Amino acid sequence: MNFLSLLLAILASIIPLLAWYAIIYRKSRKGMGKRFWVVFSLAGCGALFFSSLQDVLPSRSIFSIGVSLFFMGMAVEYFKNITVRIGGLHYIRSIDDAIDLSFAAALGFTGIENIIAFTEMFSGGNPSIAGDPIVMTKVFLIREFFVLPVHLFTSGLFGYFYGMALFSGKELQEKNRASIWFQILSAPLFFLPPPRQFRAVKIVQGTLLSGLFYGLFFAFLQINPHISTLFHALGMPTLPVDESLVLLMSFVLFKVGTILFFALLDKKRRWERQGLFAEQ
Repeated sequence: MNFLSLLLAILASIIPLLAWYAIIYRKSRKGMGKRFWVVFSLAGCGALFFSSLQDVLPSRSIFSIGVSLFFMGMAVEYFKNITVRIGGLHYIRSIDDAIDLSFAAALGFTGIENIIAFTEMFSGGNPSIAGDPIVMTKVFLIREFFVLPVHLFTSGLFGYFYGMALFSGKELQEKNRASIWFQILSAPLFFLPPPRQFRAVKIVQGTLLSGLFYGLFFAFLQINPHISTLFHALGMPTLPVDESLVLLMSFVLFKVGTILFFALLDKKRRWERQGLFAEQ
């Protein structure tokens, strides 16, 4: 690694991050900028840690690697969720605050992750990429326009459920208790008093949902199957063109995830109009 490679990597990573920050940042919320960068930094430290773990994954079979990557992806998402809870302590006053800080965690983790990946790319650390401008452009586009959005929606899902855990009023809590998922997740927490049980279930629900989405994507991203991989598994002859399936996987997950996320936000707006959230 050299200084020029690091500088290029930082520039390639920071421009999309600043663009997203300008979109997400709310001037009306006092102190949001400071908390945003606190959570951003905490999540970035996690990216440094998790990037070092990928070198110690088991290599016995593609199945063992896939399972390990899936659980590592879930751990990544859980870590981002923890940074939101720590960085938002004594600050979060609405579901929007929780979602915004969750976006900060996504941007922080992805930003540092991209700097690491781009530094390796620009310094020639990856022989399959070095010196090929077309492949380097593909790597940049995939990480900034396919990986980053998946981080944002998975973290946003947790932010929604974390906000629900903190601000649901009694009537809204009763509505949620009627769902089958709440009843399943609350069964092991029968010993908790109702308010604490509700909060715990919603946090678990957000953690599991965001973790499952990102764990699946992370495993797929690291294994990086191609069209030829799929055709070979189906016993079909390979095609002359062989592209990564990560783009398709990213698009499908992002499509499903954003539909779910915006449906949840629509529910939130209806419940806000009905006055079902408690003030804090």
